[in-house]
Order: sequence, then C-alpha cells, then structure tokens
Amino acid sequence: MRIPRRLHLPFGYVITIKQVSAKDNMLLDKDTGTYLDGSWDPETRTIAIKQTLPQRRKALVLYHECFHGLVDAQHHLMNKGIIQP
Repeated sequence: MRIPRRLHLPFGYVITIKQVSAKDNMLLDKDTGTYLDGSWDPETRTIAIKQTLPQRRKALVLYHECFHGLVDAQHHLMNKGIIQP
C-alpha cells in the first residue's frame, strides 16, 4: 500500500499526511515525553507517521489517525452548519 500525501474529504476538508523521522517533534507525546508511531494535529489538519515503520504498520497507523481526522472533519462541518448532528 502506498501512503498518500493528502486525503480530500467532502466540502473541501483536506488532510495532509507526512512521513517523518522517528524523533520528529510531530510524533512527541507532550504528556509522556515519548515518541509515537503516528499523530493527528487538528490545527494543521496533518497526520504524521514514523517513516521507519514497516509498511503494514504504517497502514494501520494511518487508518487509526484518519479516524481522528474524520471525527474532527465531522465537528468542523457541524459547526459550520453544513451537516446536522
């Protein structure tokens, strides 16, 4: 599976996907001080995935982080009145 660079959701909601080094600050859990395999940043709408992971693990991390992105997209669209709860 090829990891895409972007996901285009309805109503112009775009999620950027970056593969980053294992010690990139995008993967740092500020609460525990540990580095994660992936993370979701709702402010920039970006998913970061550790580039050194095996391809199958990258896919699983991507699916997990996409779920966070989809939830935020749904909240964004509800707040704009585009969709109803």
